[in-house]
Amino acid sequence: MGAVDRYLQEQHIDRYAFLPFSACRILQPHKLRNCGEVKTVLLLLTPYYDGDAADRNLSLYAVPRDYHLFFRELFAGLREAFALDHPGASFHAFADSSPIDEVDAAAKAGLGLFGDNRMLIEERYGPFVFIGEVLTDADIPCESGEVRECEHCGRCACSHEVCLSSLTQKKGELSGEEKAALRNHPLVWGCDDCLLACPHAKNVEKTPIPFFKTDKQYRLTHEMLENMDEEAFSSRAYSWRKRETVLRNLSLHGE
Repeated sequence: MGAVDRYLQEQHIDRYAFLPFSACRILQPHKLRNCGEVKTVLLLLTPYYDGDAADRNLSLYAVPRDYHLFFRELFAGLREAFALDHPGASFHAFADSSPIDEVDAAAKAGLGLFGDNRMLIEERYGPFVFIGEVLTDADIPCESGEVRECEHCGRCACSHEVCLSSLTQKKGELSGEEKAALRNHPLVWGCDDCLLACPHAKNVEKTPIPFFKTDKQYRLTHEMLENMDEEAFSSRAYSWRKRETVLRNLSLHGE
Protein backbone atom coordinates (compact mmCIF):
# COMPACT_ATOMS: atom_id res chain seq x y z
CA MET A 1 0.00 0.00 0.00
CA GLY A 2 1.41 3.36 -1.05
CA ALA A 3 1.23 6.73 0.66
CA VAL A 4 -1.79 7.80 -1.41
CA ASP A 5 -3.71 4.65 -0.48
CA ARG A 6 -2.90 5.08 3.20
CA TYR A 7 -3.86 8.74 3.20
CA LEU A 8 -7.19 8.21 1.44
CA GLN A 9 -7.97 5.33 3.77
CA GLU A 10 -7.33 7.63 6.75
CA GLN A 11 -9.75 10.15 5.20
CA HIS A 12 -12.43 7.44 4.86
CA ILE A 13 -12.30 7.56 1.06
CA ASP A 14 -12.47 4.10 -0.47
CA ARG A 15 -13.74 4.84 -3.97
CA TYR A 16 -10.95 6.13 -6.19
CA ALA A 17 -9.22 5.11 -9.40
CA PHE A 18 -6.70 6.24 -12.00
CA LEU A 19 -7.62 7.01 -15.60
CA PRO A 20 -5.48 7.90 -18.64
CA PHE A 21 -5.89 11.60 -19.35
CA SER A 22 -6.33 10.72 -23.03
CA ALA A 23 -9.68 9.13 -22.11
CA CYS A 24 -11.06 12.35 -20.61
CA ARG A 25 -13.50 14.71 -22.29
CA ILE A 26 -12.16 18.26 -22.05
CA LEU A 27 -14.87 20.80 -21.23
CA GLN A 28 -12.83 23.83 -20.16
CA PRO A 29 -9.46 23.75 -21.93
CA HIS A 30 -8.40 27.13 -20.54
CA LYS A 31 -8.10 25.52 -17.11
CA LEU A 32 -5.33 23.29 -18.45
CA ARG A 33 -3.01 26.17 -19.32
CA ASN A 34 -0.99 25.88 -16.12
CA CYS A 35 -1.10 22.10 -15.91
CA GLY A 36 1.67 21.33 -18.39
CA GLU A 37 1.67 17.84 -19.83
CA VAL A 38 -1.00 15.68 -18.20
CA LYS A 39 -0.78 11.90 -18.50
CA THR A 40 -2.93 10.52 -15.70
CA VAL A 41 -5.95 11.52 -13.64
CA LEU A 42 -6.71 10.33 -10.12
CA LEU A 43 -10.47 10.41 -9.55
CA LEU A 44 -11.99 10.09 -6.10
CA LEU A 45 -15.53 10.07 -4.73
CA THR A 46 -16.66 11.66 -1.48
CA PRO A 47 -20.14 10.61 -0.33
CA TYR A 48 -22.03 13.32 1.54
CA TYR A 49 -25.45 11.91 2.46
CA ASP A 50 -26.00 11.53 6.21
CA GLY A 51 -29.75 11.25 6.55
CA ASP A 52 -32.69 13.57 5.91
CA ALA A 53 -35.11 15.69 7.93
CA ALA A 54 -38.82 16.27 7.36
CA ASP A 55 -38.55 20.06 7.59
CA ARG A 56 -35.44 20.38 5.41
CA ASN A 57 -35.44 23.40 3.08
CA LEU A 58 -31.87 23.13 1.78
CA SER A 59 -30.58 20.77 -0.88
CA LEU A 60 -28.95 17.71 0.67
CA TYR A 61 -25.50 18.72 -0.57
CA ALA A 62 -25.84 22.04 1.29
CA VAL A 63 -26.78 20.47 4.64
CA PRO A 64 -23.14 20.07 5.74
CA ARG A 65 -20.56 22.80 5.37
CA ASP A 66 -19.37 23.75 1.89
CA TYR A 67 -17.71 20.71 0.33
CA HIS A 68 -15.07 22.93 -1.25
CA LEU A 69 -13.65 23.41 2.25
CA PHE A 70 -13.35 19.65 2.60
CA PHE A 71 -11.56 19.26 -0.71
CA ARG A 72 -9.18 22.09 0.14
CA GLU A 73 -8.02 20.23 3.24
CA LEU A 74 -8.09 16.85 1.52
CA PHE A 75 -5.94 17.98 -1.40
CA ALA A 76 -3.38 19.60 0.91
CA GLY A 77 -2.64 16.25 2.54
CA LEU A 78 -3.02 14.32 -0.69
CA ARG A 79 -0.38 16.50 -2.34
CA GLU A 80 2.16 15.39 0.28
CA ALA A 81 1.21 11.73 -0.03
CA PHE A 82 1.30 11.91 -3.82
CA ALA A 83 4.83 13.35 -3.71
CA LEU A 84 5.99 10.34 -1.70
CA ASP A 85 4.60 7.89 -4.25
CA HIS A 86 5.54 9.95 -7.31
CA PRO A 87 8.52 12.22 -6.53
CA GLY A 88 8.77 15.22 -8.82
CA ALA A 89 5.39 14.64 -10.44
CA SER A 90 3.00 17.54 -11.00
CA PHE A 91 -0.18 17.82 -8.94
CA HIS A 92 -3.20 19.85 -10.08
CA ALA A 93 -6.36 19.27 -8.06
CA PHE A 94 -9.94 20.15 -8.97
CA ALA A 95 -13.42 19.64 -7.56
CA ASP A 96 -16.56 20.88 -9.31
CA SER A 97 -14.79 23.56 -11.37
CA SER A 98 -12.83 21.11 -13.48
CA PRO A 99 -11.33 21.17 -16.99
CA ILE A 100 -12.69 17.66 -17.62
CA ASP A 101 -16.12 16.04 -17.62
CA GLU A 102 -15.95 14.60 -14.10
CA VAL A 103 -18.93 12.28 -14.38
CA ASP A 104 -17.79 10.82 -17.70
CA ALA A 105 -14.26 10.31 -16.37
CA ALA A 106 -15.42 8.70 -13.13
CA ALA A 107 -17.67 6.34 -15.08
CA LYS A 108 -14.80 5.37 -17.39
CA ALA A 109 -12.66 4.72 -14.31
CA GLY A 110 -15.27 2.24 -13.10
CA LEU A 111 -16.48 4.27 -10.14
CA GLY A 112 -20.18 4.24 -10.99
CA LEU A 113 -22.98 4.52 -13.52
CA PHE A 114 -23.58 7.55 -15.73
CA GLY A 115 -27.13 8.63 -14.86
CA ASP A 116 -29.63 10.29 -17.15
CA ASN A 117 -29.64 13.17 -14.65
CA ARG A 118 -25.93 13.59 -15.44
CA MET A 119 -25.02 12.43 -11.96
CA LEU A 120 -22.60 9.63 -11.17
CA ILE A 121 -24.43 6.80 -9.42
CA GLU A 122 -22.20 4.88 -7.03
CA GLU A 123 -23.21 1.38 -5.96
CA ARG A 124 -23.33 2.03 -2.19
CA TYR A 125 -23.84 5.78 -1.98
CA GLY A 126 -26.14 6.31 -4.94
CA PRO A 127 -26.02 9.74 -6.61
CA PHE A 128 -24.98 11.48 -3.38
CA VAL A 129 -21.27 11.81 -4.15
CA PHE A 130 -18.92 14.64 -4.98
CA ILE A 131 -16.14 14.02 -7.48
CA GLY A 132 -12.61 15.33 -7.10
CA GLU A 133 -9.61 14.72 -9.31
CA VAL A 134 -5.86 15.22 -9.56
CA LEU A 135 -4.22 15.81 -12.93
CA THR A 136 -0.56 14.81 -13.08
CA ASP A 137 2.30 14.23 -15.50
CA ALA A 138 3.11 10.97 -13.70
CA ASP A 139 2.71 8.06 -16.10
CA ILE A 140 0.70 5.72 -13.88
CA PRO A 141 -0.42 2.41 -15.45
CA CYS A 142 -4.21 2.38 -15.82
CA GLU A 143 -6.91 1.74 -18.39
CA SER A 144 -10.17 3.30 -19.46
CA GLY A 145 -13.29 1.18 -19.33
CA GLU A 146 -16.61 1.49 -21.10
CA VAL A 147 -19.09 3.96 -19.64
CA ARG A 148 -21.82 2.04 -17.86
CA GLU A 149 -25.15 3.83 -17.99
CA CYS A 150 -28.17 3.68 -15.71
CA GLU A 151 -31.32 1.76 -16.61
CA HIS A 152 -32.94 4.81 -18.29
CA CYS A 153 -36.12 4.36 -16.25
CA GLY A 154 -37.05 8.00 -16.81
CA ARG A 155 -37.92 8.73 -13.19
CA CYS A 156 -35.36 11.52 -12.95
CA ALA A 157 -36.90 13.46 -15.86
CA CYS A 158 -37.53 17.00 -14.63
CA SER A 159 -41.23 17.84 -14.36
CA HIS A 160 -40.60 21.58 -14.06
CA GLU A 161 -40.41 24.08 -16.90
CA VAL A 162 -37.31 25.64 -15.36
CA CYS A 163 -34.37 24.21 -13.41
CA LEU A 164 -35.32 25.06 -9.84
CA SER A 165 -31.78 24.63 -8.57
CA SER A 166 -30.55 27.27 -11.01
CA LEU A 167 -33.48 29.49 -10.12
CA THR A 168 -32.60 29.46 -6.41
CA GLN A 169 -29.12 30.61 -7.39
CA LYS A 170 -30.20 33.32 -9.82
CA LYS A 171 -29.19 36.80 -8.71
CA GLY A 172 -31.30 39.91 -9.00
CA GLU A 173 -35.02 40.41 -9.53
CA LEU A 174 -37.15 37.44 -10.53
CA SER A 175 -40.13 37.48 -12.85
CA GLY A 176 -43.61 36.74 -11.53
CA GLU A 177 -43.47 33.23 -12.98
CA GLU A 178 -40.08 32.58 -11.41
CA LYS A 179 -41.28 33.77 -8.02
CA ALA A 180 -44.31 31.50 -8.25
CA ALA A 181 -42.09 28.55 -9.14
CA LEU A 182 -39.90 29.13 -6.10
CA ARG A 183 -42.88 29.55 -3.79
CA ASN A 184 -44.12 26.13 -4.90
CA HIS A 185 -40.66 24.62 -4.40
CA PRO A 186 -40.02 23.29 -0.87
CA LEU A 187 -36.37 24.31 -0.87
CA VAL A 188 -34.87 27.79 -0.57
CA TRP A 189 -31.57 26.53 -2.00
CA GLY A 190 -30.99 23.89 -4.65
CA CYS A 191 -33.17 21.00 -5.77
CA ASP A 192 -32.90 17.25 -5.16
CA ASP A 193 -35.85 16.06 -7.24
CA CYS A 194 -33.88 14.25 -9.95
CA LEU A 195 -31.63 12.63 -7.33
CA LEU A 196 -34.34 11.46 -4.96
CA ALA A 197 -36.41 10.08 -7.84
CA CYS A 198 -33.58 7.73 -8.81
CA PRO A 199 -34.12 4.09 -7.75
CA HIS A 200 -30.43 3.99 -6.77
CA ALA A 201 -31.08 6.72 -4.18
CA LYS A 202 -33.08 4.31 -2.02
CA ASN A 203 -31.44 2.68 1.01
CA VAL A 204 -28.04 4.23 0.35
CA GLU A 205 -25.23 4.02 2.88
CA LYS A 206 -24.48 7.09 4.93
CA THR A 207 -21.18 8.87 4.48
CA PRO A 208 -18.29 7.67 6.65
CA ILE A 209 -16.52 11.04 6.30
CA PRO A 210 -16.66 13.09 9.55
CA PHE A 211 -16.74 16.45 7.70
CA PHE A 212 -20.17 15.68 6.27
CA LYS A 213 -21.56 14.36 9.55
CA THR A 214 -21.00 17.48 11.66
CA ASP A 215 -22.27 21.06 11.69
CA LYS A 216 -25.29 20.09 9.63
CA GLN A 217 -28.02 22.57 8.79
CA TYR A 218 -31.23 21.04 7.47
CA ARG A 219 -33.35 24.17 7.73
CA LEU A 220 -32.51 27.83 7.21
CA THR A 221 -34.61 30.81 8.31
CA HIS A 222 -34.38 34.54 7.75
CA GLU A 223 -33.41 35.06 11.39
CA MET A 224 -30.68 32.42 11.26
CA LEU A 225 -29.15 33.97 8.15
CA GLU A 226 -29.32 37.50 9.54
CA ASN A 227 -27.53 36.38 12.72
CA MET A 228 -24.71 34.53 10.94
CA ASP A 229 -21.33 36.22 11.15
CA GLU A 230 -19.23 36.29 7.99
CA GLU A 231 -17.12 33.30 8.98
CA ALA A 232 -20.16 31.09 9.58
CA PHE A 233 -21.87 32.31 6.42
CA SER A 234 -18.83 31.74 4.21
CA SER A 235 -18.62 28.12 5.38
CA ARG A 236 -21.98 27.25 3.79
CA ALA A 237 -22.48 26.10 0.20
CA TYR A 238 -24.99 28.87 -0.56
CA SER A 239 -22.63 31.70 0.42
CA TRP A 240 -21.15 32.06 -3.08
CA ARG A 241 -24.38 33.70 -4.28
CA LYS A 242 -24.27 36.24 -1.43
CA ARG A 243 -26.79 36.87 1.34
CA GLU A 244 -29.18 38.90 -0.80
CA THR A 245 -30.00 35.96 -3.06
CA VAL A 246 -30.70 33.58 -0.19
CA LEU A 247 -32.66 36.21 1.75
CA ARG A 248 -34.84 36.76 -1.31
CA ASN A 249 -35.60 33.05 -1.50
CA LEU A 250 -36.41 32.93 2.20
CA SER A 251 -38.74 35.90 1.86
CA LEU A 252 -40.66 34.15 -0.92
CA HIS A 253 -41.31 31.32 1.52
CA GLY A 254 -42.10 33.61 4.43
CA GLU A 255 -39.25 32.14 6.43
